[in-house]
Amino acid sequence: MLTTDDPHPPSIDDDPSRTTAGWRPAAAAAALAGGPLLFLAAEAAAALAWDGPAYSYAGNWISDLGIPMAGVFEGRTISSPLHEVLNAALVAHGVLLLVGAVLLTTALLAGTRRRMRVSVIAVAALTAAGFAATGVFHTSTAAAQDGTLALHYTGAAAGVIGAGALAVLTGLAWRRDPATRRLGHASTALGVLALVASTALALTTTAEVPHGLIERTAAYAGIGWQLLTTAHLLTSPTARP
Repeated sequence: MLTTDDPHPPSIDDDPSRTTAGWRPAAAAAALAGGPLLFLAAEAAAALAWDGPAYSYAGNWISDLGIPMAGVFEGRTISSPLHEVLNAALVAHGVLLLVGAVLLTTALLAGTRRRMRVSVIAVAALTAAGFAATGVFHTSTAAAQDGTLALHYTGAAAGVIGAGALAVLTGLAWRRDPATRRLGHASTALGVLALVASTALALTTTAEVPHGLIERTAAYAGIGWQLLTTAHLLTSPTARP
């Protein structure tokens, strides 16, 4: 029985469930934001270190920054001294996305059906594997000869399309709750943009098309979803399960 003489009365901070609930949104935010910010920093550093004709965010593919050997590939002059930085960031991006998605199911998605939470984790795992494969397997003439080029393209597609699918999936769930409805609408829009841009990229074959711009539209839309979700996790009390 609790009395006023108890030198250590229980406090609200001693409730394990509140402690657990408190760190999950912050941890999810750190993981969801950490990957994109690391990738964008690595991309910018590799682009600045590009040795040769100026690297173009509109004309060059993101993957050009990860090619380890200098030369010509598909008509583009390649020379990326910081290719290892870009590739390592892609792998880290994938790992952090998966961690963030798992934590997200205990925060913003805690009130959804188990099927939704499992689906988010499954899509996130596929997306993470895609980003990791993109960083491990590069594009180059040598990759085309040894058969690993297909692994790179498959990984890139899984990463970008998977991120878009995650945005749509979570967006549809959040739109049902008035507290997260605006986040849901924005997430769905970003996911649709990523998927549309990915489709457009797959259908364009002429060299005159700015492939880098279309690819970045798809990739950055997924990144936008991660950063938007991070902002909500850090600022909204609805992020608490």
